[in-house]
This record gives sequence, C-alpha cells and structure tokens, in this order.
Amino acid sequence: MGGLRYYAKSNTYFFTVDQQVVSYHSGRVKEITDNQGWNVTAIIHDEVHLSKTISAGIVQHYALREGKPVPFLRTETDGFVISNALDYPYVFINQETLYYLPAHSTVAERVGESPPGMPPVGFLNQTKSSMLWIPTEKGLWGLMLTGFKNFKDGEVPNPWSVVEDSEGKYLFLNYWKGVQEYDGKNLRFIPQRNYYPKAVASYKPLEISPGPDNWYFRAFRDQDGYCWLPEGTGLYRYKNGAWDFIRKGMNNLAFTIAEDVGRRKVVVASYQHAFTVDIDPPFRTDSIRGKSLLFEGLLLCGVVSPSGKYWFSGRGVERYDSDTKKFTSYTFENKKLPVKSFYMLYFDWNGTLWAGGKEALCRYNPKKDSFEKMFDFKFHQLVQFAEQIDVDRLLIADMKNLYVLNLKKFNATGKVDIKTFNHHNGFMGMEPGQLGSYRDSKGRIWITSGSVLSVLDPTKLDLTTRPLRTFVTSVNKRGVSFTHPDELVEVPEGESIINVKVETLGEDKPYNSQFSYRLEGEMDDWTDWQEQPLITLNNLSNGLHTLRVRSRSGDFNAHGESIATLHFRTKVAIWKSPDFYLYAVIVALALLTALAMLGAISQRRKRKLLQQQNRLEERERSMQLLQAQTIQSQMNPHFTSNVLAAIQNQILNHESERASDNLVKMARLTRAYLDDSLLGQGEQAFRTRDIPLTREIKLLRMYVELMQLQYLDRFDFTLEVPPSLDPEMYKIPQFLIQPFVENAIVHGLHHHQERGHLRVAFRALPDEALLCRIEDDGIGREAVRRIQNQSHKEYASVSTNLSQQRVALLNQLGYDIAIDIEDRKVGTGTVVSTRVGFS
Repeated sequence: MGGLRYYAKSNTYFFTVDQQVVSYHSGRVKEITDNQGWNVTAIIHDEVHLSKTISAGIVQHYALREGKPVPFLRTETDGFVISNALDYPYVFINQETLYYLPAHSTVAERVGESPPGMPPVGFLNQTKSSMLWIPTEKGLWGLMLTGFKNFKDGEVPNPWSVVEDSEGKYLFLNYWKGVQEYDGKNLRFIPQRNYYPKAVASYKPLEISPGPDNWYFRAFRDQDGYCWLPEGTGLYRYKNGAWDFIRKGMNNLAFTIAEDVGRRKVVVASYQHAFTVDIDPPFRTDSIRGKSLLFEGLLLCGVVSPSGKYWFSGRGVERYDSDTKKFTSYTFENKKLPVKSFYMLYFDWNGTLWAGGKEALCRYNPKKDSFEKMFDFKFHQLVQFAEQIDVDRLLIADMKNLYVLNLKKFNATGKVDIKTFNHHNGFMGMEPGQLGSYRDSKGRIWITSGSVLSVLDPTKLDLTTRPLRTFVTSVNKRGVSFTHPDELVEVPEGESIINVKVETLGEDKPYNSQFSYRLEGEMDDWTDWQEQPLITLNNLSNGLHTLRVRSRSGDFNAHGESIATLHFRTKVAIWKSPDFYLYAVIVALALLTALAMLGAISQRRKRKLLQQQNRLEERERSMQLLQAQTIQSQMNPHFTSNVLAAIQNQILNHESERASDNLVKMARLTRAYLDDSLLGQGEQAFRTRDIPLTREIKLLRMYVELMQLQYLDRFDFTLEVPPSLDPEMYKIPQFLIQPFVENAIVHGLHHHQERGHLRVAFRALPDEALLCRIEDDGIGREAVRRIQNQSHKEYASVSTNLSQQRVALLNQLGYDIAIDIEDRKVGTGTVVSTRVGFS
C-alpha cells in the first residue's frame, strides 16, 4: 500500500494499492482509478489530489471532482502545461523550481528555487491566509501571497531611483554603483562610458556630489518618451540607448526632479537653489532662488501642482509661482508647519498635497493655507515617501514599515483604516528609500530600500486584516506551555522578582508590537503601551496571581487587541514580602513609643533629683541648667525624626534587605542617643555628660550616612581628622555639631540642582581649643531665605536655633563656645565654624 490520505469532510480514507487509488468509507471499498501508475498525493482545500506517472519525467496531476479525476497540471522535464484552473492557490515543484499558481488562473509564476526537502505538491491546507505554509525537512517554509516580489540581495546593489523607458524596460539608478537595465527577465549593467561624458571627467563636483553615478531621486519619463535621470553633476536624458547630458553652471546638482507638463520643463531641487530645464533643446535653464532658510541648504524635494505651482521642501516649505516669480513661505516659526522639516512631498490623484517629516505625515489645507498633521500616530523616524496605488488607497513608508491607508474612507469619515507590511508579511526591504517609489505603466509600484529592490502589484495585494495572538513564552527564563497556556506556573521558592516574556503571532505582525498588562487584584488598571516584550513584577506576596497581557499592532491599532492570561504562584521569604514594610513600620512605632516612655521617666527622675538638691544660693544656676536640659530634650526627638525619615525613605524604595540592616543601625543610634540624653544632677553632672570627640565623630558619621539614604545621590560627604589630633583627648557637649550638619543638608544641599559636597573638618588650635569647620557647596543662605519667603511652609531651622540658644546658656555655665556662620568665598554655600575652648 502506498500513499494514504484522510478526507474529514466525508469521513473517507483514500490510499494507493498496486498503483491504483482506492477509497474506504463506512466499511465499503471503492476503486477510483485503474492500476496504471496512480497515487493519492494530497487533500487541499477540500479536494483530493491524485497523480499518474505517464513515463520517466512526465507526471499528470488531477483533482477528484464528483468522484472522477479531472486533470489540471502536467509536469515534464522541459516544462509544464496547465489545462484547468483551480478555485484556490496552488504551489508545485518542477525541475527543482518552485511555482505558484493563483486561484482561477492557468498561468503559473516562478517563485524561485524549491525549499529544501519539499514534496512536489505538499503544503498545508489553508483557506484563509496570505501565506502558504509548506512542510520541509528544515521546518515550515512560508510563501508570501501579498503582491510583493523582491530581487535577491545584491542583484540591484544600491537603487535610489527606478524609471520605465519607452520600450517597457526599466532603468535602476544605483547610487555609486551604476545604471542597470532590466527587461523583465534579464538584468545587466550599462557601461559607464555610454552615459558619463568626457566633458565632465575633469569636473570637480560639490562635496555633496563626490563623482559619477551619484544618482538621486524621482527619475521620470516625459510625454515624449525621454527618461530624465537626476545625478550629482547634472541631468541625463535617455531614449532608445541614446544619452544626453545637461549641465549649465557649476552648481547643477539634481537631487530630485519633477515634470512641469504645461510648460514642458524639468523642475530640479538642488543645493541652495532650484532650477528648471526646458525639455526641448537647447535645454534652456532658469534658476529659482528664494531668501528663506530653505535656500540656505539642500532642497530635499520638489513637486509640481496640478495648477502649475512649484513646491519645494527641506528646512521648511516654499511655494513658487513661476508666472509671478513670487514665493510663499511655510515654516514652523510662522505656524504654517507642524514640524520643522519635510523630507518628501507628494500630490495624490485628487490634487491633495502630502508632506512627510520626522515621525509625522501632514496634509496641506488650502482653506487655512497651512499644513496639518494627520494622525496622532508617530511614524518610525522619518516618513520616506507616499504613492497612490489605486483610487481608494495611499501607500506610505517610514523607516521600518509600509502602510496602506484607505484614503476613500479617511476622506469620507476621518477614520484611520491602515494595513501594515514589513518582513513579517511579504515586504522584505529594510529602511524604505527616501522618495523611493515609482509607479510604472502596468500600475505596479517599485520600492527602493536599504536592502533589496521590491515591486508591488496592487491587484494582488492582500488587505485583509487578521487579529494578532498574544502569548506568554517564559517566566524567569522557564518556558510556558504553548498548547496549554492556562496551566498554573509554579515559581521556585525565594524568587520575588518575576520576569515575564511575551510575544505576538500572526500574519499581520507589525515590525514592533506593543504590549500592556495588569495584575488582577493588585494592579487592576492597564499599564501604558510599551514595545519592550518583557514584563517585570516586583515584591509580590505569597500565593496565586493572575497576569493579563494584551497586544496591538502599533498606535493605529488596526487589528484590535488580543489578551493572554498567565496564572502563577509565588513563595517568597517574609523580608522580601511587601507586607514586610508594614511590619517594619509597626516595629519602628513601637520603638519610638518605648523611647518616649524612657524619656518621660528620665525627665521625671531628673526633676525629682533637682528639687531635692535645690538650695537658695544655687537657684538661679539650677534654673539655667534646667533650661539647657529642656532645650536638649526638645532636640532629641527632632534628631530621631530625621533618622526615621531616612529609613522610611529606604523602605518606600522597596529595598527590604537594606531596610532590615538599617533598622538595626537605627536601633543602635537611638540607643546611643538615649544613653547620652540621661542627665545626672547639678552642674558637675551636666559637665560629666560631655562625650569624647571619638564618640561624636562616630555618631555624626552614622547620622550623615542615614541622611544620604534620605537624599539619595544629592551629596557626597568628607570627614577630616588630622593625624596630629587625638580625638580621645577632647570632650565636647553632646549634639553640638549635628544640628549644623543637618541644616547644611536640609537647607543648603537639598535644594541644589547638582550633586553637592559636605565637608566636616576638625583641628586643634594653638591655644588648645578645638575647631570644627562645616562647609557645604549648596545654594547659600540668601537663596534659602528666598525659598522660605516664597513658600507657604515654615522653613525655619528649629535645630539650629535651639543650638544657638543652648550655646548661650552653656557659656553662662562656664563653657567657652563660639559659633561663626559665613558664606563661602568661592561659589555658593555656607561655612559654619564652631570653636570649643577648654579651661
């Protein structure tokens, strides 16, 4: 038994036995053919296909209709014959060449070499598709059926213009690579000596035109059958193998050209001017030079309106009336252009002027005498060209895609109906060329690009839009089932950061799909659209989660949305859970409450001891001592509040592990704060609470590190203690330095636009006093005062004012402390100098 096929429509099996095709249905066997070399080959579009070997190299192919084989294709060693049309597209191989037979046609098209390992007539049965999927030894191979044909890479090396001559042949103008002639089958280079005249061999062209074969844009054939070709040194005229070169003057760069049919002129956009050339000998030339910014550089495009007006674009747009010699300027500055530059201009068949610029397509509005942006959609980089392909549709190109706009629907309703083409669905050109379209006599559109030359047959263009399908492909680099995408995904324990990769599938897939997502129960609003196919989810709690992902085909959204669903479960450690921040806040509040209670107990104890030792002769000094202690008790909560602000800021930034470390640091700093705040009795007890300079430096460094967490990336910190100074030899009142450091950070460095620097330096003076210099390069005191005056908030530095009052009282108790505040001598900022004397 040979080939076997199952026909699902009638629940029938077809197979080959002894070179005869037999059917089997409901227990009955029926002979379809005789036993003369028959074989059942395929079931395609609900038809059974058979083949019969006539002789070596000759095979007749049949379609089974009403139980009888009907011949439609005969393949031979030297060709093939198609006798009947099929109702659907068909592909076959003959002599290692792949052919495509359109539906309802008896003329097959050569596609190219056959795919590796493809059976002679094997392809998947698809009734609604712009692509035929062919099974091969190397996997599925797709044959595009969208109307595009592409030359092979390198066949046409660098095409910038295409033009059809009077004999139906095509000239391909390759920048720096020469001119090619194509007759529909054969492709050849035209020798340069045929067209590049000796008269310009010694001509030194402009820097923008470095030599021969500088072919540019918009070649055309005039009404007399002559082809006009733009080049860096002038214009070429060609017909029937004869070449003419037209150059007058030394600045005849022809960047783009257009035909003025009524005046029989060629209109040329050049460098710093435009000019016209008579179509008829002796080719009289007239220069066009305006005074606007456009004529200070290269004119990027020139077109002729149906009424005979000339339009030029570049750094703005100029309209020129060749009868009155008057210019009309359209610029971004005079609000007649929505963008600063236009790279292309195009008049459609209705006489509407289109203009393309950076990320925008615009249209001229005669009533407002200005250009209007047509879509909110942002094109990829530059709009390269526009070309009408039939009465209803306009072809538009940017740097990545081709777009077919339903122009009739857009003009009637304003609704945007667009189909996108790129390498996913037939157009293989990368970066379509500037002004790189040409419509030939058959209505086909030739498209230049940075990779290949393509030709589009609009009559074969498939404009059916098909929805995209969205898939989740992996979670943390582990694949997700393609056939069962709703299965629960178990994320390994401890993984709190979830990276989800997504993808879109479909024949109409754009160059860049866009994605949006939401996490049910945790982030119910859809995110903004993004082109990045990676979704990162942070700090998820333990348990089940459901992620919804949708996709669309660019901002035009021509295909609607497709939503994929991912169900997954996470198992994370408590310190990586988002609830950890709530626990941290509770612990912090409990610690603050304990500190407040200890502070209250300490204050009651101090007041009781002072009352017991109260003597008449020491009453006034005791009152001064009580005032100093009261100010100090007010400072301690203020300092603690600043430390908590830094740690809260780190918690809000979701740095859970570092938050845990800094909670420990906070506890140590708060304990040190509490220890240094417990006062003894009397003046001598107050002096015994002086702390060693080593401890003040340690606490100061811890404080600044926590403030750097609060003001992330706002300032750097330097602490200088010279080797000659022994910190253990000095004792100073506690928290004498910290308030001024706080003031420098909160008021000076915080408002500075650039990254600042805080410097604290200690040194011993000759009289054995200790000097601490606090310097910042912040905004300075005057700027701080202006901010305070303009703000509704009170920016008064509470800690600094309390410190100054405290220093005054300490000096009454026998201390020798002096504070000097001044502006930095170089740049902005403030310097605070604190001198502590010792008796």
